[in-house]
Parts: sequence; C-alpha cells; structure tokens
Amino acid sequence: ELKPSARELEEMSSALENEGKGLEVSDTFRMTVDPDDLSVTAGLDKDWTHILLLGTDAGSGNLDEGRSDAMVVASINTKTGEIKVTSLVRDMLVDIPGMKSQQRVNTANAFGGPLLAVKTVNELLGLNISRYVSASFPGFAVIVDTMGGIELTLSKGEANIIKGEVSDEPQNIVGWQALTYARIRKLDNNFGRNERQRNVLSAVLDKAMKLGPKELLALLPEALKYVSTNMTTSEILDLMPVVLGNTQGIEMLSLPPEKTYHYGKSKGDASVIIFNLEKTRAAFHDFIAGKPAAQEQTEEKK
Repeated sequence: ELKPSARELEEMSSALENEGKGLEVSDTFRMTVDPDDLSVTAGLDKDWTHILLLGTDAGSGNLDEGRSDAMVVASINTKTGEIKVTSLVRDMLVDIPGMKSQQRVNTANAFGGPLLAVKTVNELLGLNISRYVSASFPGFAVIVDTMGGIELTLSKGEANIIKGEVSDEPQNIVGWQALTYARIRKLDNNFGRNERQRNVLSAVLDKAMKLGPKELLALLPEALKYVSTNMTTSEILDLMPVVLGNTQGIEMLSLPPEKTYHYGKSKGDASVIIFNLEKTRAAFHDFIAGKPAAQEQTEEKK
C-alpha cells in the first residue's frame, strides 16, 4: 500500500514539525517580496496545486540565494491524481517585478529569493503559485544519495560524462551522477538540459513511490536539512498520498514551445532567449487542461 496510513501521517507530521520547514528567506536580497503579494491569478482550476521547484547555485550557503538554474513548475491534481511537470529554460528574457529592465528568468531568485521567483513565474504564466521548494545543487545530490540513488536510462554521451554504464537499460546512479546529468549542456543545449532535469525529477518521484511512506518517513529528517520551503506540514501531508498513489505516470513540458522563440542579447551582452509570451502562456495552460501537447522542441539555430 503506497498511501500512508493515519498513523504514518501522524508520525510524518511530527517529524516535519521537529525538523522545521527549511530556512527563512534571507533579508539581504536586493528586493523584498510580500508573501501576500505574489501576483496570483484568480479563477484557476482549484483541483490543481502548482508548486515552484528551484535548484540553485548557492553552494553550501543560504538555500534561498543564488540563481535558479533549474526552475520547474510541479502541478498536482488533487482530484484525479495527475502530475505534470513544466520546466523553464533559464535564459528566457522576462519582466521581473521591481526591475527596470528585463532579465533572465533564473536571476529572479538571486534578486529577491524564492518569493520573487514565484511572483515572476506567476506573472509570466498567469498562474497562482504560492508555494516553493528550493534546494542547492550539492544538497540535491545528498537527497538522491539519501534515497539510495535513482534509475535513469543514459545515452552513450551521458554515460561517458557521469561515469555510468553504456546500456539501453535503466541503471541506478548516485547523487553526484544525478547532479552532473541534470547539468549536462555540452551534448546539445539548454533545452536538452531541461529535459534531463525533468527526467531526474520523474526518477526521484518514481523512487519515492517505490520506497513507500515508511521508508520516506525515515529519510525525511536528513532530506529536510537540504531543502528550503514555505509549505506547511499539513500541505505536505495532504499532497503526499496523491503523489505516492499516482499510477498515471508524469507528463512533461518544456517552455518556451518550439518555433516561438529566438536568440538575442541582453543589454549586458548576455545570450538570452526572446520568446512569444502569449503562445508560451497558452502552451502551459493547454498542457494543464489536457489539450494536445506540442511536440518536444529542439533548439533553433542561432
């Protein structure tokens, strides 16, 4: 039985309360965001809970600092059990609330922490995110090790880079390998890296479902040391049975969609992706609504 029992939920609640809910948002950011002013879009389907997942380059410092080179919207339908994962390419040139000029989307976290990242994504996609989960890249590797590794199928190039086996079959990889895999870009591009990040997240969720509630409970105290979140204990426990009980698999999307973007330069001469906002937003909402998904994109030539 994958769904936690009432007793297991009570034990999980106790463990979460004892460990806390991650670090407080730093007060040293360039901008301060009011938690009650996250540019939430009203009137969206209440069955869907959207959470922003951030992977930062903060190293061993404050988990809420640094650029978020992994930005993923995890969408969970609490009624149907559907799970959908949408990744944002880090070089998308966007409006960041409070900034005078457009910036790469991955800099929002560095300017104002995860709350600014949430506010930025809400305005970008017309969303109602209020919760985030943030982990530094080294911390993510530790979490994967805590779970006993994850299973991935690797291409020859990927296997060579992470020192894995060249095989058409899934293989167990450890934390540093999972982190290296998720950051590979030289084999293709940022879109390829986004796909790998989605593959890793899917593999983590698959492993969580295989472990089940009892083993996850035992791993929680260690894993929470490497995570910052504003989710409450009750919110985590409410979603856990939905995630663990998922039998439909995980659907994935990468934004911006194919043929809606081109490469350009920012005012600071950095390479950026300039995209069609309306088509990108529509692609996300069509994906959540279950309309025919666009084909997985490949990077256009510069």
